[in-house]
Amino acid sequence: MIISASCNIKWDPSDLYKKEKKAEQRWLFKAGGYLRQTVRRLIRRVKDEDGKLRRQSQPGSPPFSHESNRQFFKNLRDSILFAVDANAGTVIIGPMMQQEQVGKLHEFGGIRTAKTAPAAANRVFNVGDIGPVAVNKYGSAAHSLRIGGILVDPVSGQPVIFIKLKTVDQARHATRLNHRIQMARFAKVKESHYPRRPFMAPGLEKAAPRLDSMWYNTIQ
Repeated sequence: MIISASCNIKWDPSDLYKKEKKAEQRWLFKAGGYLRQTVRRLIRRVKDEDGKLRRQSQPGSPPFSHESNRQFFKNLRDSILFAVDANAGTVIIGPMMQQEQVGKLHEFGGIRTAKTAPAAANRVFNVGDIGPVAVNKYGSAAHSLRIGGILVDPVSGQPVIFIKLKTVDQARHATRLNHRIQMARFAKVKESHYPRRPFMAPGLEKAAPRLDSMWYNTIQ
């Protein structure tokens, strides 16, 4: 005797997709945190025989950690953060803000050009001083004093005159303008050469086996 049967199966994969999406987000946060920790551990504070912090690591190896006077992140290691884009299913990891440029130079190598401000660039003008102002801002001044050759504002291109500063706004303007003029005319340009001292790529290579294992059994 032959028996035949048939059936219809209705399957709604939406629940599975939801679980997969949640699992993916959990994995991205875990992977981002673990990779950040791995990379940070490669950037160490190393002392020499005299107990002083060593300034430079060997080219090709991760850079050493140094403190700085930057406003937000005092060193490269602490600036390494991660952010998850749940919609795109990606996680971005790397140095942030002021440390980003230094991080790129260490990772890939390159040349950094910086200007050294002359002492006069840091002068702060006060009410009652003779200071520079742009003609387009305070051109109606009745009395002005021309000092040296003709100066122009390096930003606006307007001629610059020197007047007796009568208001706080004029003094602040003169302070900003003086800094721009000094930096444009007298600042020294210094080039710093950075050999490759990668830390992101070695960190990813070191963390990769662990990142794969984190994905197992995430969908439950």
